[in-house]
Amino acid sequence: MTKENLSKISRKYRTWIRQEINKSIAGPPSYFTRMREGILVPEIEEYMKGYRNLVRMDIPSKTKEVAYHILNRQAWTAWKARLSRIGEDQTGKCTYCNQKEDTKHMIFSCERYSERIWEIMGETVTSILRKADPNCAAYHIHLFEILYSRNIPRLKSTIGVEIMIFIQEMKREIV
Repeated sequence: MTKENLSKISRKYRTWIRQEINKSIAGPPSYFTRMREGILVPEIEEYMKGYRNLVRMDIPSKTKEVAYHILNRQAWTAWKARLSRIGEDQTGKCTYCNQKEDTKHMIFSCERYSERIWEIMGETVTSILRKADPNCAAYHIHLFEILYSRNIPRLKSTIGVEIMIFIQEMKREIV
């Protein structure tokens, strides 16, 4: 056997081993901790699409890193600072609305900050959809499209990709 043939066998063996390991892992820990804590999550296959969508996006590495932090529940929040007793803010409250600041609140549901951003984004998507169908219903950005990088239904793929990239950039700005 030549060195090249051994290299091919070795590569195939490593690929096979990686596939076997991947089969034994049910999903990322962040999925199961969200489920355990009663946080709304999509089905595991839909959740994993979020990772695949991020890999395919042509976005700056820092934006991708922030998106992965959000998906993996690693984004730093006031609540996490309180739990770890780091920093001056020991209340775990949002600086905008004084509610408990966890990832969902920070990214999606703060009434005084992030919620308004996604309302404007929904209005933008609605105006795009109404160019093709003036009678279509208003579109509201869903939590899954933001947290789990889910594609927006009803949008053509090229426009949908651009909107998803914009959503990733907005998440980066919020965090």
